[in-house]
Parts: sequence; C-alpha cells; structure tokens
Amino acid sequence: MYKKLKIDSRVLVPIIVGLLFLSCDTLKELICPEPGDTYSFAAFDSTSTEIAKGWLRLEINSDGSVRGTWEIEAVGSPQNVSPMIGSDSLTGFRTGDSLLIELRPDYRDNNLSLIGRIDGRLLTGSWTSIGFAGPMATGTFMCLKTELGPCLR
Repeated sequence: MYKKLKIDSRVLVPIIVGLLFLSCDTLKELICPEPGDTYSFAAFDSTSTEIAKGWLRLEINSDGSVRGTWEIEAVGSPQNVSPMIGSDSLTGFRTGDSLLIELRPDYRDNNLSLIGRIDGRLLTGSWTSIGFAGPMATGTFMCLKTELGPCLR
C-alpha cells in the first residue's frame, strides 16, 4: 500500500546545504539590514506627553557626517508634527557628543530637526518642526541604542 520513497543522498545533501546558505543570507539581512546603530525613538510635546515613537538607524562617519534611515509613527493625535511621521533617509553632523539630524533633509518646508547629545547608549535633545514660516512646533526626544545581536557581515 505505501511505497518507501528513496532519496539519493547525493541529491539531498546539496539541496540542504543550499537552503542553509540561503537562510543565512536572509538572517543576515534581518539582523543587519544596513550599516549603523539602531536607536529606539520617543518624542514628547511641550507638556511632556509622548506624541511619537519609532526608530532611527544612524551611521556616524569619522568626518562627523551622519546618515541613516528612520521610521516613526504617531502616538495619539499630535498637532504640527507631520514631518516626524513616516519613514525616510536622514542626514546630520556630529561634533564631540553633540548631534544635529534632519529627518527630511531635502525639504526646507515640512522638515524636522533633532538637536541632541549622545551619552553612551542614550541620545536626548529637542526637536523642531520647520515650515516656510519658521518653527511650527517643538518638544523633546529620547533615543536608546538597541542591541540587535552580533552582526554577521
């Protein structure tokens, strides 16, 4: 009634090894999708109410230039923070422990700047939503460097 399925090990072993290598590449992309340090992000309005959360991935180069990516979502229904909500690339500059980051560097209107200080794994400072008329809203932010585990690259 049932037939035994016989598989030649000369065929099975290369298939298994190939799947292992494919899985390692996929795992590598999940753990280290791009260079840089990942920080959890929380933003607060002028009354210290949390208004946004997400992450920043920062690559700080030896010349002080900063580049990376971010993804942030609203908490509740905050006002005047639309440049902070979404995902995009970022640029900035680091001098000593001070850091300036622009979340939408290609925009003069609808931009958001972060000015802060790095202290070990903690990055804290203030944010400003910028429009053509100038600053639209301000508040504070806090980021904590996350541990993603060993990078396989």
